[in-house]
Amino acid sequence: MKTQEAIAPENIEIPIEKFRAALANLQAATETLVRYPDLDPIVAHQFHNIILEEIYRLTHYLNPEE
Repeated sequence: MKTQEAIAPENIEIPIEKFRAALANLQAATETLVRYPDLDPIVAHQFHNIILEEIYRLTHYLNPEE
């Protein structure tokens, strides 16, 4: 089992900003897909890719060794 190291308070702002950016991108892409269900399939695919990329980014922030 991995041990987790505490993040120094002065280093917390950067990860929080990264999380905020990724969450904002996830929200925008998801809301667009929900609001416009008849999007062109190519455009919808691009939004799906954004969602996947942001999920991978968040996963990397939480588990940088993976």
